[in-house]
Amino acid sequence: MDWKDYEKEIHDYFSKTYPNASITYDAKITGRYSKIERQIDVLIEDDVAGFASRVVVDAKYFSKPIDIKCVESFISMLQDLDANQGLMVTQKGYSKAAINRAYYGTEKLELDVLNFDEFLLHQNLAAIPYSENNSLFISSPFGWVVDNSKQDGFTCCLYQRGLDLKKSTKTK
Repeated sequence: MDWKDYEKEIHDYFSKTYPNASITYDAKITGRYSKIERQIDVLIEDDVAGFASRVVVDAKYFSKPIDIKCVESFISMLQDLDANQGLMVTQKGYSKAAINRAYYGTEKLELDVLNFDEFLLHQNLAAIPYSENNSLFISSPFGWVVDNSKQDGFTCCLYQRGLDLKKSTKTK
């Protein structure tokens, strides 16, 4: 997989997850302040309770965790595009400073780790776990996965995407 495939996988993920929203791959919008055309990896537009909503998704297929400079640059882009919310997605994680900047800032910004190779390890966005004659359909909240691998005492486990059961138990 390369960066372009990664962006397309993310676009496909959001298209399947939100089939009624307008989801555009490689969108172009003129910035409110910069007055230039800005490139957006994935643009999600929808009406929520009668109000237009714009979510900008930035896919980062990097070889190391995202640093604070990258997060601050993305925040500036969100402001220029008048976005309601931003989502920065990478497969390698974030530095502590980058996480703090996103978490404690006033912007509506989410950081997510999405490594599509993890889904080969029995992790999914939804599952139908069963035990004896009982089963149920469970979907994971955004940014989380359902791990249906065999664990003592559990039919399945939910934890944040980018972690495994051992790491998620350690970090609580």
